[in-house]
Amino acid sequence: MARHSAEQAFGLVRPRFLGYPVLTGQAYRVAMGSTCRPWTERIDMYTLQIEHGIKDFGMWKAAFDRDPVNRTASGVLAHRISRPVDDPHYVVVELDLASREQAEALLANLQQKVWNSPAAAPALDGAPRTRIVESAG
Repeated sequence: MARHSAEQAFGLVRPRFLGYPVLTGQAYRVAMGSTCRPWTERIDMYTLQIEHGIKDFGMWKAAFDRDPVNRTASGVLAHRISRPVDDPHYVVVELDLASREQAEALLANLQQKVWNSPAAAPALDGAPRTRIVESAG
């Protein structure tokens, strides 16, 4: 029996050779409890993208974690925080929502209750750049 190079290098044995069933496709997703949908099914998603300078990441992250706009109640399904590798004083936040209306309402809430208040946004350095994008594929 010929082995692939990874199997040779690491002494790996495929699950089916050990008597384990090998699940693929929908059976795998069901067994693993995945909520992923097939790639052929389109999901409409809106993302509120926010970019801005910050004075200190630790201070900014603590304010973000306090969640003054209650992201879950605002409809946020997931969020991502990124930082440019060459600028520790800049942050990019992406907030995923199910509808454009939710994204617009959250943006208005952030503008009115958070970004104009030094107490709510102590690490903000300058005005945020924002945009709402929709999934396209």
